[in-house]
Amino acid sequence: MSGTEPVTFSIGEVAKRFGVEVSTLRWWEKCGLLVPSGRESGRRRYDAADIRRVALIQLLQETALMSLDEIRMVLSGGRHSGGWRQAVQARLTACEEQQVRLRSAQAYLSHALNCRRDDPVDGCPHLAGEIDGYVAALGDRDGDRTLRAQHRSRRRSEVLAETTADRRREPR
Repeated sequence: MSGTEPVTFSIGEVAKRFGVEVSTLRWWEKCGLLVPSGRESGRRRYDAADIRRVALIQLLQETALMSLDEIRMVLSGGRHSGGWRQAVQARLTACEEQQVRLRSAQAYLSHALNCRRDDPVDGCPHLAGEIDGYVAALGDRDGDRTLRAQHRSRRRSEVLAETTADRRREPR
C-alpha cells in the first residue's frame, strides 16, 4: 500500500466503530442504504465517505427516529422529485406530536409529584377532573371516538398554552 492510497476499513472495523453488528451493515447494504467503496480479496472495504454515510444513517435512526424506508428517501435526495422532503416533513410532524405528548405527560407527572395531597391519585381534585374528562371522552366503546380525540386535542392545546406561558416567563 503506497502513502497516497485512501484508508479503508473492514466491515468488522466499521461495525465496531459504530457499535452495531456486522449483520446490520450487511442489511443496510441489502436495503440499498450503503454500498462499500470497494473490495479487497472479496471482502468489503469502506472509505471515509462510507463512514460518513454510516454515521448519517445512525443519526437519522437514533435522533430523528426515522425508519430505514424514510432514510432511503433522504439518502436518495434529488433523484426522487422531492420525496425526501416529504419524508423529513412527516418525521418532523411526528416529532412535534410526540413533544406535545411528552409535555402533557410531564405536566401530569409534575402535578402529581407536587400535589399537596398525600394521595394525588385519589385525593387531587385537578387530577380527578382530568380523569373524569378522559373517561367521559372515551364514550361508548362501540360508538364514535370523536370525544376522545377532542379531549386529547383540548389537552394538547392546554399543554402548548402552558409551555408558551412558561417560555414567556423565562429570563432571556
